[in-house]
Amino acid sequence: MKESLQAPVDFLAEHEHAFHERPGVYTAGDLLSSAAIMEISSPSIDRAAEVVLRSQEHPGAVRRLAERAQAGWQSDIEVSKNPPQLESDHAQRRVAQLRRILSREPRNSIRWADLARAYATLGYSDSASRAMTVALQIGPINRFLLRAATRLDLYREDPDHAIYMLNRHASHLSDPWVLAAEIATSTSMDRSSKHMRRARKVIDNRELPPWHISELASALSAVELRAGRVKQARKLLTVSLENPTDNALAQAEWSSTHGVVVPDLQESRSDLLDAPTGYEARALYFASRGDYDLAVSNAIQWLADQPFAMDAAVFTSYTASVLADDHETAAYAAGIGLRAYPHDNLLLNNLAFACARLGRLEDAQDALSRMRLTNDEEMSAAIASATLGLVSLRVGNVEEGRNLYRTSVRSLEHMKYDESAALAALFWCEEELRIGEVEVLREVSKKATELAKACPSAAVKTRLRKLSMQDPSILGR
Repeated sequence: MKESLQAPVDFLAEHEHAFHERPGVYTAGDLLSSAAIMEISSPSIDRAAEVVLRSQEHPGAVRRLAERAQAGWQSDIEVSKNPPQLESDHAQRRVAQLRRILSREPRNSIRWADLARAYATLGYSDSASRAMTVALQIGPINRFLLRAATRLDLYREDPDHAIYMLNRHASHLSDPWVLAAEIATSTSMDRSSKHMRRARKVIDNRELPPWHISELASALSAVELRAGRVKQARKLLTVSLENPTDNALAQAEWSSTHGVVVPDLQESRSDLLDAPTGYEARALYFASRGDYDLAVSNAIQWLADQPFAMDAAVFTSYTASVLADDHETAAYAAGIGLRAYPHDNLLLNNLAFACARLGRLEDAQDALSRMRLTNDEEMSAAIASATLGLVSLRVGNVEEGRNLYRTSVRSLEHMKYDESAALAALFWCEEELRIGEVEVLREVSKKATELAKACPSAAVKTRLRKLSMQDPSILGR
């Protein structure tokens, strides 16, 4: 049954009716998604959970919903270190499984979209694009396909095509979910969407249930925040949190770390901690609290849920290595991200740093050799210089390593990247502690503590604390 977007409806009852009429894995998934919002249990929801758990074809997120439904919507959320869906052999099996299904159901557009995602997980950009093209040609066009195609275009770094596709199916822009995707994509391109007036009208009219306008309000808040209109951004974030989606919670968490205090966010955090797929929001929340182990464990699940999301790979690899000293997870996350973005300099640097800290120096050198920096990437070059300095010190080229670190710190200071300069100096100081030359250590520790005091960010405080634990006298040098 097609959802009406013209007035409030009882979506749970609608999905329950659809499941009774067509009791399959898709109608079961829709019913569980609706039930999860209100954490409702019933015989129909129990049967839907059984259907999903018996199936080997449903996405992991929906299976987790089914498990929670059977457990009475308990909020204990377990996360695994390395989710199996991130392993390449798992993704390869998923591709093979979907191809078998499509040989029987060649006009199943949802399966073609699933195949596109599986290919993207493996880094097969062209194959993913071809599969999504088939999905859109088969149709019928719906919000799921349009949003999935938009995500794929962003992964392929082709936002212009995403905007073209969304406007080509302009009739679907009356759907707030599709409208949110168009505005978010336009914002990512530093462009103003031509549908802003329509979007504001949807929010102002409040004719739709809060959950259905949550992402649209969140997308509009990002526009306002970029324009410096903090008061308007806060109002829209408040609307987005009335019955928030996972993405809206993540946007609110991100905004809160950038100076936008949202009164309703604290109340919504109970939803955040209970949400079965709210990994991104939880990762940001725990990182903001300085609970980096929990931030990393949720971040790796965020990456599993969105394996070709650049933000997920960068956040996980950085937080794990720089803040949690979990270099195994950092290297693993960077490697996953590099499947989708094999030439990304930031991910290659994060991989090199994690490998060097693990003592895997050949892997670190290999990652650094794959970086291709252009003349306008001065910050990336300065950070890579610090990582190369780390590797040089670890392989015994002490003077070369020191010169590389010194160049990095000076360059970052000159460019006013104070936090990065302080972190580079603090990591350099850790290496000098290991080498043990007193005069050099005194010089480097003095510089590191000066920079740390001038930029007391959470990351810098964390590294300074870890450094003082290695040598309590470091702060007095």
